Amino acid sequence: MSDWSGVVGVLAVLAGTCCLAGCSDDSPPADPPEIRADPVAKSDTAATDSGKKDSDAKAASGDNTAASPSGDSASALPPALEPVKPASEAPAIEPVKPQTEKPFVLELSPGITIQFAWIPPGEYTMGDGSSELPPHRESIEPFYLGVYEMTQEQWTAVMGSNPSLTRGAKYPVERLNWSDCRALVGKMNEKYADSGMRFDLPTEAQWEYACRAGRSIVSNPSDSRDEIEEFAWMGRNARSDTHPVGRKKPNDWGLYDMQGNVAEFCADVVQGAAADGEEWHVVRGGNIRSGYSECRSVSRLPRRTVVPLRQDGVRLMCVPVK
Repeated sequence: MSDWSGVVGVLAVLAGTCCLAGCSDDSPPADPPEIRADPVAKSDTAATDSGKKDSDAKAASGDNTAASPSGDSASALPPALEPVKPASEAPAIEPVKPQTEKPFVLELSPGITIQFAWIPPGEYTMGDGSSELPPHRESIEPFYLGVYEMTQEQWTAVMGSNPSLTRGAKYPVERLNWSDCRALVGKMNEKYADSGMRFDLPTEAQWEYACRAGRSIVSNPSDSRDEIEEFAWMGRNARSDTHPVGRKKPNDWGLYDMQGNVAEFCADVVQGAAADGEEWHVVRGGNIRSGYSECRSVSRLPRRTVVPLRQDGVRLMCVPVK
């Protein structure tokens, strides 16, 4: 019995020694953990997918509330992470009505023509409250409008003279008054009666509708302070002189220089603008000396009947004779 006790004691001592050796600080370190490829990216992707599913679920349920990564509301996010405004708060991109009719081209004299673009019918909001015209709806019937401001060679072909100071065949005719424009309309209808068209000045409603290609003012590129110089010769880029027509960007209906270069007379008569009851008239589009506000599509500038100004010109419209 005593022999077995000695053996057991020896075994116990050996076991204790092995245990101490296995727990010693001098034992070799465990193998390093396996390095997996881009665990952070995987985590981000999973979070993105999860967030997308949550966003889709909220959109489907009509809940537009955005949440921060910590679960707080969107208003608590730092500026760099603020959500984009809902589409309902941004100006809608308005499609432009297609021009389904071909342009009308009239030969005024050998080698000299005038081109008119077809303006489709539609409704739009005229004015924006910045002038004496409050915003209101206008319905427009189809008509044709000159692609360019009337040039000096075109005016001379019809009227036989040129009142302009800055001369050039392709420059807009300038220094006109209301009476000059009415004389032009009469002459056009007399000389080109067999054209099948009746010529006139555009009304203010027609002019503004065509200038914006039927769009609202908030979504019209040529009414943007940042983009207007792409469309208009004005005080900031014209160097106080007129320029040949068609050098700037056209609008979406192919009309050039609707804003800037020379202001254009409209057919409307403004009653009671002067204390003596004289008829006044309106020019649109601003001119080479105008700032941004006067070149906007809603801007209106008054003119007396017989006083010509250097920066005033004309753009004709026409409709088929019924």
